Amino acid sequence: MMVAHQKLSLWTAALIKAIGQLNRVAGGDSVSHFQMGPRSIIIRLTPSLVAGYDNYGFQEDGSFKELNRLVNGELPGQEFWLGGEIVRQMSQDIKQKLADRHVHLIDSPQKLLAEVSQQFLGGA
Repeated sequence: MMVAHQKLSLWTAALIKAIGQLNRVAGGDSVSHFQMGPRSIIIRLTPSLVAGYDNYGFQEDGSFKELNRLVNGELPGQEFWLGGEIVRQMSQDIKQKLADRHVHLIDSPQKLLAEVSQQFLGGA
């Protein structure tokens, strides 16, 4: 028999996966449907109750203004997961600096979400 926390873990894992696969989201007139999967995603897994960074930090050009804080070691790199276009467009120099800070860099937002789910829920 599945206990309540196992059911919650399975539900949470499914929700995390769904974030990367939003589809058929209606436009203003509900005639057109759009895929709404994230182009870029940044996740912080931390015991802290506050984010500690501007989690709405994406700019119109797709850049993330808090990236320098990760590169400079101001934020704990091992707690951050970056995925998608933001990673694919990074220079090799920045990727290496972030890797040196133990930031998780993954090209695919969907793969990132799967790995975060695994890390966070332990394979639920």
